Amino acid sequence: MIFTFYSYKGGVGRSMALANTAELFYRSGKKVLIVDWDLEAPGIERYFFKNSNSVIDTPGLMDILLSYKEKMSKELDENQPLEFEPISKFIIDIYPKSQFEGKLFLIHAGKRSGDHFSKYAREVLNFDWGDFYENWEGELFFEWLRDQFESIADIVLIDSRTGVTEMTGICTYQMAGTVIMFCAPNQQNIDGTYDMVMNFSSPMLTRLRPDRPLNILIVPSRVEDRSEVELLNAFRSQFIDKFNKILLMKPVKGLGSYWDLKIPYFSYYSFNETLAVNEESQSYSEDIQGAFIKLAYIMAKIQGEEPYDFNSLIKMRKSAQDTIPAIPQNIRSAGLSSNWEEDDWDILIHSIREKKCILMLGPDTSTELVGGQPRQLSEILSNQLAQKLEPRIREAIDFSDFDQVARYYSKERGYYALEAAVCSFYSQRRGMYSYLHRDIAALPFYLTISTALDNMFLEALKKENKNPISERYNFRSINPKTINMGTIENPLLFYLYGNIEDTDSLVLTEDDMTDFLLSIAVRNRLPDRLVNELKDPAKCFLFLGFGFKHWYLRILLHILGIKNKFSPSFALEAFTTDNMAEFKRTILFFRDEPYKIHFIEKGFAEFAAELRHRFDASTATPVIPIREEKRPRVFICYALEDKTFAASLYEQLKAAGLEPWLDKENLRGGDRWDEVIPRVIRKEIDYFLVLQSKSLCKKSNRYLFKEIMLARERYKEFRLGTRFIIPLKIDDGEILEELEDLQTITIDTQDKVVELIRLIQRDCKKRGY
Repeated sequence: MIFTFYSYKGGVGRSMALANTAELFYRSGKKVLIVDWDLEAPGIERYFFKNSNSVIDTPGLMDILLSYKEKMSKELDENQPLEFEPISKFIIDIYPKSQFEGKLFLIHAGKRSGDHFSKYAREVLNFDWGDFYENWEGELFFEWLRDQFESIADIVLIDSRTGVTEMTGICTYQMAGTVIMFCAPNQQNIDGTYDMVMNFSSPMLTRLRPDRPLNILIVPSRVEDRSEVELLNAFRSQFIDKFNKILLMKPVKGLGSYWDLKIPYFSYYSFNETLAVNEESQSYSEDIQGAFIKLAYIMAKIQGEEPYDFNSLIKMRKSAQDTIPAIPQNIRSAGLSSNWEEDDWDILIHSIREKKCILMLGPDTSTELVGGQPRQLSEILSNQLAQKLEPRIREAIDFSDFDQVARYYSKERGYYALEAAVCSFYSQRRGMYSYLHRDIAALPFYLTISTALDNMFLEALKKENKNPISERYNFRSINPKTINMGTIENPLLFYLYGNIEDTDSLVLTEDDMTDFLLSIAVRNRLPDRLVNELKDPAKCFLFLGFGFKHWYLRILLHILGIKNKFSPSFALEAFTTDNMAEFKRTILFFRDEPYKIHFIEKGFAEFAAELRHRFDASTATPVIPIREEKRPRVFICYALEDKTFAASLYEQLKAAGLEPWLDKENLRGGDRWDEVIPRVIRKEIDYFLVLQSKSLCKKSNRYLFKEIMLARERYKEFRLGTRFIIPLKIDDGEILEELEDLQTITIDTQDKVVELIRLIQRDCKKRGY
């Protein structure tokens, strides 16, 4: 598929987004082609080449156009067909020696290095696109060019010129399958982007490409969400009000709101062309990397593919032997499920939806990028502590084993030194979260038990606009016997091994763990409501990086009562192969009765992303069409400015088995609309929908008010309490006085359209349809 990256104004991060998503698709094994169609302000190659002079000294897109015209201008010989330059001549392989399966190709704007630039500039300025279409078979040429692009690559990314230009039309109308539009937080961008969306959605465009519907993504970009909160909220509100109805008309699987595609702004990336997905860890890098991952994920969905785990590809070096190690066969034979059955997904998603699943979150899910690779926070801390031990101790211990390092550190330097080092380490990472945590936090878990000492999941819950309740267990003191259980909006996050906010509560050494187990079993039990939740046989558990490799997990789960459940639980662990015998015993112990824990072979981030999107898809309620021959007729009354929304609603009503009536669809050539419409309203329809909007409120003397008055007259014929006129509020416009006595339905999401259809369907049954 061809994706055109477009923006109404420049400077919104369009090219940067293209370059980063191209890199992600390439690393996932795709053949990717980048085309720089921003001929007047080219430069996409700078994201991939430190010195791009050698690149732009080769021919590019402008040279393809000129070569075509040169061949076409020659006198034709009937016995000698025209031979055009092969596209391969203009393609640059960005990573010719790559060890990835994918390929990343580039067609830059044109030859313009050194003395060639003046010639290139003249050619661009003097190129007559209208003449090219009219006199040089331009339309056929671009159809051919599109076919060439799609034969070369799995995914084509075009960097389009800004504004309203001929090039914009070519890149969208003729080339693209999807237009990705970038909108910065100012009024010019909002209004200009909206006008272009309406243009891309016009009936004229539909007629130009009847067999190729145009998908649209609108991306809020350069959004600085660390200051000016009131201005940010105002932009967010206006953006959602303006564009979410577009998403209703052109829904995208896996995307609830265009705002979810937000790309944050960091001044660091304004000073040079940098691939954020190649950056070493920065305090801000994960936010912008995650934004590009989300965009690539949705693009893959549009292309009809199961998205790759893009998150796992972040920071993988192009030149290195970076591969994701597969779990050996002997580990698989130990009892890991390498592929989930659909039944497993169904069980887990159902239990989460029904508030029957408790999340058990361990420290292995908390990672930080070091040297371009994700490493567990506990391992990083363990290494830092080990470096301070005596050489003879360092030679004898495993630096990655925190339990072992902490024991020796405490003996050598004192327990309070260990406590201070741990608190300092996690305090420095306050505010961090990962997109693994974000994906899990987006799900409706009401209760999470955490054995991690960091606050990454707490921060992720806040990012998902939830108000979590944070509690902790302290094995050294008396704990409250009662506790408020969490809800979906206010989930309870319970720190089982303590929290750095209360240093006395931390479980740091094996001696601490022994005292903790003794306390929780005998002296100082968990709060009663928490115990009841854990022992409820109807509840199941999702363990993520909980630490089943540790000896004390069997004792802990026995104490907590996590067994004898009606349904299985599921666990993802970061196992190593150092001790295969112990590994197998652990798997077998927990797999069968009484625990019934299924261990799954899957990366944490990959699993979290797939679970989130499967859950979102499961909550989209399908509309069941009415199958009877007699179908209710539904009239749609709307202002001209809302015609696109009206057309989308028409299609959705029709797909649900209703018989919608829309003037643009039902009037035929030669019809006298001022006769047909009154007749339809008076005699032929069963429901009358009014799209209430700002545009409708501005009208004063238009025919649509006559339609409303005709419907009011018809309404008098119905039995009291019968539903006939249904006002629909599609933006924040005021309610019409003529309809104030009727209940108005707000249509601001796809789910609300589904609810409207179901309302009509239920009413139809009452009427005997």
